[in-house]
Amino acid sequence: MELHLEWLGLVSSFLWAVAFIVAVIPVNRLGSFAFNRWRMLCSSMILGCAALCTGGYGNISAHQVILMCLSGAVGICIGDVALFACFNRLGPRLSGILFTTHAFFSVAIGMLFFNETLTPARAAGIFLIFLGVSVTLYFSEEKKKNSTFAASSIPVGIAVFLGIFAGLCQASGLAIAKPVVEAGISPVAASSVRMFCAFIIHMLMLLFFPKRVAAKQPVTLKVFGLVFLNAFIALGLGMTMMLFAVDNGSIGLAAIFSSCSPVMILPIMWVYYHRRPQLSSWFAAVAVVAGTAVIFS
Repeated sequence: MELHLEWLGLVSSFLWAVAFIVAVIPVNRLGSFAFNRWRMLCSSMILGCAALCTGGYGNISAHQVILMCLSGAVGICIGDVALFACFNRLGPRLSGILFTTHAFFSVAIGMLFFNETLTPARAAGIFLIFLGVSVTLYFSEEKKKNSTFAASSIPVGIAVFLGIFAGLCQASGLAIAKPVVEAGISPVAASSVRMFCAFIIHMLMLLFFPKRVAAKQPVTLKVFGLVFLNAFIALGLGMTMMLFAVDNGSIGLAAIFSSCSPVMILPIMWVYYHRRPQLSSWFAAVAVVAGTAVIFS
């Protein structure tokens, strides 16, 4: 019996929302390149140990390893560097909103390459989710004043482009990984291969461009702890849940659900920063929930 686990994208969305908050300090201290290098090392270790303990590497072929390495290079290495460069300039909410474009890229890829269909109910649900995310963007506090998270001087236009480009990379990386996980490879093992490949690429960048990608400040125990926690939440749990969703359902729907981080981050910021969400944020949350309900009705 075929499973439909696109709803796991919602789990990934929540985990990534939490990870955005955890990432604020280490991204500002280390810079996007060094932050991603350290968190990929951490996630490679976490996922590698999990895959070894569960025997996940037993049936993976050389061709599948190559595909997962390509997926990691595009979706994690290139995409995450672009995302956190955007994050460093625009803050967690705006960068997260721009990153949600990966959902719409994924819908297009699913229809073009995986024969996925867009029924009227799905289209209505996607529209409601898009409406919720768009309202969050339009009325965002970070749009009205300088972000308290900004730690970069790159132009806003370039930061916006990098956020959208990160979404395209994410969608492309998942599309490359989908045939591999559908072939029966453990999503945990697949995730570990993706992470390790991305980490190797980052180490090569450090070797050849040390001044450009070196950490801004030395790694302290506190910063390393936050990086490890971010890696465990976002890459260890979040990305593995996303691969389960892609493996057992529509890549487009899974990506749409995973795009809800900008809305899910609102209650987290309310608790963590004591910032009560605006009325528009509640409307956005209702729209996202309604869209999800319509899709599953």
